[in-house]
Amino acid sequence: MIIALLALALRLCAIPFLPDVSSPYYAEYGEIVKNLHAGNGYSLYHMTDAGIQLWFDPSDRPYPSAYMPPGYVAFLYPFFWIETVPVRNVLIILAQALISLLVLAGAYRVTTIHFGETAGLIAALMVCILPEFIYASVTFSPVVLYQGLVLAFFLWFHHGEQIYFRQAVGSAVLIATATLFRSEFLLFGVAVMTIELCRKRYRKVVMITGFTILLLLPWAVRNTSALGAFVPLTTNGGLNLYRGHNPEQIGAWGDPVVLERLKLLEPGRDLEVRMQELFLRRAFEDIRAQPLEAFLSGFTKLFHLWVFDPGNERSQHPVYLVPWLALLGLFAIGAGSTRSWGRHQLLWLFLISSSLVAFVFFALPRYQTIMKIVIVPFAAYGMVALPALWRRLRGQQ
Repeated sequence: MIIALLALALRLCAIPFLPDVSSPYYAEYGEIVKNLHAGNGYSLYHMTDAGIQLWFDPSDRPYPSAYMPPGYVAFLYPFFWIETVPVRNVLIILAQALISLLVLAGAYRVTTIHFGETAGLIAALMVCILPEFIYASVTFSPVVLYQGLVLAFFLWFHHGEQIYFRQAVGSAVLIATATLFRSEFLLFGVAVMTIELCRKRYRKVVMITGFTILLLLPWAVRNTSALGAFVPLTTNGGLNLYRGHNPEQIGAWGDPVVLERLKLLEPGRDLEVRMQELFLRRAFEDIRAQPLEAFLSGFTKLFHLWVFDPGNERSQHPVYLVPWLALLGLFAIGAGSTRSWGRHQLLWLFLISSSLVAFVFFALPRYQTIMKIVIVPFAAYGMVALPALWRRLRGQQ
């Protein structure tokens, strides 16, 4: 309780230092919400004389969108009934700060289950004071909600042979909901089901997979109907792949060839589908032209995910970088001390799937923040194991 109260105080103290409090900008999520409130449906992009735009324009009707998954849009939607922007933003931040306390409690519980009570308290303290967790709680992004869903899945998922209806439905609800916040969670879900399948837990796999498909089906049907093409989850995969594989640099938004091709796109409800196809073609052109470089760039992107991105100013800031490197060192100690794949299987699968996404696509600092919620349990155990490791090293000397 003391750690939770400290965490809430730190998050509230951060609010006055944020430029977002008076800004009506919520990235693409906010533009979709504005269109929903304007009666334009779930839409984002529209065509202007300057080309394709995503910023809300009350005088223009945008095209249907599946660019951003609907989870965080649904979270933001009720707050937009409040017209006073600073009041709205403070309430959003307060809601996320309270959710971050659930994340802290989840990190404590997951760590306690895997590594014991002492490590659990250390994990809670880490989530409480680390700058990136505070920042994620008080900025407009789905990070803190997604972290909570990840931890909830770890706590809910049943490892054994038997599975009951309630457990299967709960697992499916968490997989589907997390996927509707960030689509890559589905890759983690597939990895978990693959492991269960290898262990011949067929009934369990069929039940969870079936319920997950049923829960995601309405979103897929809506996308296919609205955009006139099969879009099971999102239309941003092409752009994300392009940003990881393009002629300029990792993370680039568009080279001259892509920008010229975008200008030639005709308006229509399937605009996002054709944009995705354009970016996919350009990404594959780059991969085919330089296959070895494309493969090796994956390791650069893993460095960006696991260490820091030298092209991103925020990730180089000492307030961000120094605690992260300390956490990474403790993670290495904790992971090396456990030596148990089976006991911590879900945690490892999440780290592996996060790394695979970065290897194929690209990484941003917030992807690292998302992954840290699973690094924290190992790091907390590393701090517990540190005295014994130090004594062994001293004894060897």
